[in-house]
Amino acid sequence: MISLENCYEHPNSQIGGIYKVKHNKNIQRKVCLECILKYKIPSEQILNKEEFVNFMLQKANQLNIKNILEENQLKSFFKTIFQKFDFLYKDITLIFSNIRDIIKRISEEDTAEDEKFLRLINQNLNPFECSQTDLDFLVNFLEGNLFEEWIDKKKFVSSKIQKTGVLFEKLLQNAYKIDHIVEQIHVYFNQVKQEDSIIQLEGVEKVNNQLIKTSFELITQKNGNKVYQKDGQILRIQKNILGQKSEQQLYNLEQIKHLEFQGQYGVNGYKINQWNYFWKGQQIGGGMYNSNGEKQGNWIELCDNYWDQKNIIEKGYYEQNKKIGIWNIIWDNQEIGGGQYENGIKTGKWIVLSDEFKESFQVTYRGQYKNGYKVGSWNINYEGEDIGGGSYDEENGVKIGKWIELIEGFQNYQNLTYNGEYKNGNKIGQWDINYEGENIGGGLYDEEGGIKIGKWIDIGERFEKESQITYISEYKNGKKIGRQHIWYKKNYGDLKNEQIGGGLYDDGGHGIKIGSWIEISDRFKGDSQVIFRGDYINGKKISKWEILFRDKSKDNFELIAGGPYDEGNDDIKIGKWIEIDDRFASYSQIIQIGEYKDRKKIGRWDIMYRQDEKSPFQQIGGGKYNDDGIKIENWTEIGDRFWRDLQIIFRGEYKKGKKTGKWEILYKGKGRENFEQIAGGSYDEVNYGIKIGKWKELDDGFNYSKQVIYDGEYKNGKKDSKWTEIDIKKNKSAIK
Repeated sequence: MISLENCYEHPNSQIGGIYKVKHNKNIQRKVCLECILKYKIPSEQILNKEEFVNFMLQKANQLNIKNILEENQLKSFFKTIFQKFDFLYKDITLIFSNIRDIIKRISEEDTAEDEKFLRLINQNLNPFECSQTDLDFLVNFLEGNLFEEWIDKKKFVSSKIQKTGVLFEKLLQNAYKIDHIVEQIHVYFNQVKQEDSIIQLEGVEKVNNQLIKTSFELITQKNGNKVYQKDGQILRIQKNILGQKSEQQLYNLEQIKHLEFQGQYGVNGYKINQWNYFWKGQQIGGGMYNSNGEKQGNWIELCDNYWDQKNIIEKGYYEQNKKIGIWNIIWDNQEIGGGQYENGIKTGKWIVLSDEFKESFQVTYRGQYKNGYKVGSWNINYEGEDIGGGSYDEENGVKIGKWIELIEGFQNYQNLTYNGEYKNGNKIGQWDINYEGENIGGGLYDEEGGIKIGKWIDIGERFEKESQITYISEYKNGKKIGRQHIWYKKNYGDLKNEQIGGGLYDDGGHGIKIGSWIEISDRFKGDSQVIFRGDYINGKKISKWEILFRDKSKDNFELIAGGPYDEGNDDIKIGKWIEIDDRFASYSQIIQIGEYKDRKKIGRWDIMYRQDEKSPFQQIGGGKYNDDGIKIENWTEIGDRFWRDLQIIFRGEYKKGKKTGKWEILYKGKGRENFEQIAGGSYDEVNYGIKIGKWKELDDGFNYSKQVIYDGEYKNGKKDSKWTEIDIKKNKSAIK
């Protein structure tokens, strides 16, 4: 055990003082001599033990803490409040009990009176056997308007009770509001002073109609609002709603931009009543919560990672937050999977979808569940054809025996499978990677299961015909050691398999990169051959890194971009940089030029484009960031599918990282010299980033042969009424 008198970071060194600078979480409070030297802490920022205690006592005396707290009247105030609440509680209970009793009596009297009239329909009615009171009722019915008057009375009473119901609902809403305010007071009372916090998160974003890995920032503000931000643009401000405890954190940038949840919060931050899910302003799902925050009744749920290419929903029934009965999985308005739940647990035959299911990767898994576990034989199916599978243990639901499976996270089935054996749910022995019937990789797992050992040939995350990337590495206890080689097999020209990158991992078995490396882009393929060259120290990029590109027609790579990393920090870019765009390829050669400071882009950044490697880069867009890395003023941005034959740009203004005012959408078709405005609209100048008024928008599949736009209107950021589809190739007047 480390002594409290010793430094946490350097256990063999005694604490020398207290670091007194606020808001610097990189340095611990109790520092030793090694800490002082490592972080170059000035002496005036450190207090020894005696100084710290003396300064504390001096400030406490200055503030007169003891006397002020003794004179505080809050305790007597709370005593009075508790007494008032006790009286209110008794009164409210009495009132509600009385109202309930009266409404119950009205209901019983209503039923009794209805029964009187229903008895009149009896064919065997004998008036001679009726009492004088009953005969008075029969004669008044026969000779007067007794029934009509009764119906009018029922309508009057019904309308009055409905009005009381509305008053009750308002009372309930006010009660919830009071509850939320009191909870907010409690949070404030116990809360340490908050500052804005910024964390870097890993997620996915849409590029060329695919989800690729990306990083973004989540800023939690002092008021509890959460701000999602990437590249200086605020993607979403998730406001802290009164009564809300916590909300689902999003990692898919498409969801951050387009997915909304709308509903009400009850006691303890529970969601209550109807909640609806909206995608790009259109309702796509939702259901009811009870007063305990449990899902109840019919629901439409969204699949994990829902977006345009994976618009999968699940429909079924909840009972006290547990799924029961048949649940159907629906994609593109077709039922493609599902099965049965018993008390929230899957049972019987099921068809479940791959996590990466989408139009170009329609993979399902078919088999049996028992007590929520997969059991027995399961088949992996791709577009109606079984391509793999294996067995699960009948007791524990773990994989056993021989399996043919898809590689986890792989999204483009190209006759690519992973073949080997499981024992107690762990991979053991030799596993082979097969592509189009040929063994292209694999290696050994230890007999304990699940840990790679020895020489391995792994494949790239986005392996496909155009991106046949393999990594040759040595593993020790599941970690890479020594030199790794990166190979690329061309699917054009000489079909050569060539080494294009690699570097060293430390020999300690920690999987840490060291020394000089050549790495490849996450999207490396035939038309996008991009590599990165630079140095690592202890797994961190340092100094200058170069970005190089090779066209299919060339043998050598050309230096096109790069910039420096801060030494000793977590891959932090600093100074002047030339970066390649996420869409960079032979047909989409886009770079961005600007400066980094304190992890953020600042000042002017220019977007440059060239048609091919023979042409010079020319400015096609750009704009300005403020010192906080937020987009401001006028910007020209490029479309997320920008390439040589689909040149779309967006032009308008940013305020505080959100679009505001009028924005234009411009298009330059094949063989054209200039851009032409074809669509656009306005963003609210008060609630930045919200579309308002009349808009013309591009179809998601807009291209040279399908030049379709939609004409319509937005209200409060949501599409209103009918939108008109226009083919501007046939109707040029529509874009004027």
